[in-house]
Amino acid sequence: MKMKSLSKKQTNTKNLIKKIVTFQNIVCIVIVYLMIALVISPAHYINSANEGIMLWANNLLPALFPFFILTKLLMEMDILEPATRFLSPVMKKIFNTSSNSSYLFVISILSGYPVGSKIVADAYLSGKINYTELHRLVTFTSVSGPLFIIGTVGINMLTNSYCGYFILISHILSAILNGVCYKNYTPKRLYEIKIENSNKTTKSILTSSVKNAIDSILLIGGLVCLFYVGMDAISQIITLPPIFQGIIEITKGCYEISICNLSLDLKTILCTGIITFGGFCIHAQAMYFLKECNVSYKFFLIQKLTQTLFSVLICSILVLIF
Repeated sequence: MKMKSLSKKQTNTKNLIKKIVTFQNIVCIVIVYLMIALVISPAHYINSANEGIMLWANNLLPALFPFFILTKLLMEMDILEPATRFLSPVMKKIFNTSSNSSYLFVISILSGYPVGSKIVADAYLSGKINYTELHRLVTFTSVSGPLFIIGTVGINMLTNSYCGYFILISHILSAILNGVCYKNYTPKRLYEIKIENSNKTTKSILTSSVKNAIDSILLIGGLVCLFYVGMDAISQIITLPPIFQGIIEITKGCYEISICNLSLDLKTILCTGIITFGGFCIHAQAMYFLKECNVSYKFFLIQKLTQTLFSVLICSILVLIF
């Protein structure tokens, strides 16, 4: 009887711990801590917020806003499929997706995070791709742009353009390998949306595209600001290693790695992993677009981890050879 009573108490204790230590409760604790920190030291965290806003205003806003408008216009005006039809056999063989995926892949590579996730979501919501294709496309269109990789990280941070090219090659190849890895993936539950056949005018398409772009870019700005303040608040308690800072926000993580006392080869490999993983700040931005399409964060996280593994392996081989 005593053994049964003890076992029951242990079970009750475990259940109580599970109820207390939930993701929602952890988030609540973090939010309360941030609010207290902002009240105690407002000037300090205003500077952190300004740093995030300046990053958004100087780098993300001018780079992403035009892409958001133009890609949305292409989707709405139904000129995507005719322009990419000739690539259908190639995309079908490599990624098991339709011809539309070639356009989405190229645009995602040129523009970088989080444009890939947005245009894939737009393509699905516009009826250009189905739910299964949506998931397959997510695995090879969530990529960073060449300007950030070569310019910001390679030249400015690592002071070596070759490192930037190594990171870019590893990053793109890992996306392709990731897409091949998931080419036969089929979601357990299929969600199909109903496309409304409405005759939109050029003026209404332009207006809706601009409004959509404004909503998206403001959301990204808010998330960047929030993550910068959050990282600063956490750093007041514990000193985060550069790799963990990169897991949260890639720009800050890559910079911290670039000033570490490590070999250039190791810095290049670590930056490759951080950029490919994207950081939770990028994840939040991507999921803002993909959640509307019923893509789970679990799937997104798993495929980013496999892509990160591919990119680190490829970059390690490149730095060993060259």
